[in-house]
Amino acid sequence: MEKLMDKKDMAEALGVTVKTIDKWVSEKRIPYIRITGKCVRFIWSEVEAYLVKKEIQPEDLESLANQCKPRRRKRRSK
Repeated sequence: MEKLMDKKDMAEALGVTVKTIDKWVSEKRIPYIRITGKCVRFIWSEVEAYLVKKEIQPEDLESLANQCKPRRRKRRSK
């Protein structure tokens, strides 16, 4: 059985931030296993197979991560 990876390990493997991994999990963009309410783990071979199936190359991950960056809201004037 493969070792389960946490969010930090997965972020390092994919070259993105942990916040991006959180966003992808909430959007169900990558396969994961929910251990408890907030605790999720990943199996590398499943994530890798998913990326191949979706035809996402490692160099494309940075642009996907940039799409996940939250937009800053404009401040309202009083």
